[in-house]
Amino acid sequence: MERLIHNRIKAEYGRVLGNIEKEEKKGFLCVDRMLLSHLEADLSTEPDGMYVSNESLTKGLAVVNGGDDTIEIIGSADMTLEVVSPTSVEKDTMHLMRLHWEAKGREYWLVDPREKTFSFNIYRYTPAKFVAVRKVQGWIKSQVFHKEFRLQREPTDSGVPTFCLETR
Repeated sequence: MERLIHNRIKAEYGRVLGNIEKEEKKGFLCVDRMLLSHLEADLSTEPDGMYVSNESLTKGLAVVNGGDDTIEIIGSADMTLEVVSPTSVEKDTMHLMRLHWEAKGREYWLVDPREKTFSFNIYRYTPAKFVAVRKVQGWIKSQVFHKEFRLQREPTDSGVPTFCLETR
C-alpha cells in the first residue's frame, strides 16, 4: 500500500501527461504497476510513471514485450517519474536515478512531496550523469514533451493537500 499523497501526485501527473499523450499521439504513458526492465543496466522496476515515445519504439530503444497485453517494457523510457516517500528517499534519489541513467533514460522526474522538502525536478541524461534542468521562475522545460512544467502544492480544508501540475 502507498501513502495518500503519493497516490494523489501520481493521479495528477497521469491526468496532465495523459491529456498531452491523447492530444499529441507521440507515445504512451504508463502510470504505476508497469514493469520497466533494462538488462545491461540491471534495471527491473515499477516506476510511479513512465512515458515511451513512438520514436523510441521505432528505433528499438524500447520494446513492448507481448503487445498490448504486456506487463513489461524492455529498454529505455523517455521519461520516468518517481515520487519520494519517507521510506524511499535513498532509493529514489540515488539508486533508481543511477540505474535509469545507466539505462539511458532521457529524463528522470523526481517529486518530493514531503512538506519540509517539497520539490519537483527534471533530470536530463548526459553521458556523465543525470543533470538537473534549471528552473526559470519555477518552471522546468522537458525535452521529452517540449513543454514547461511546474508543480504547485495547495492546502485544503480537509488537511490533505492538493497538487496541480501546470504546463505551458
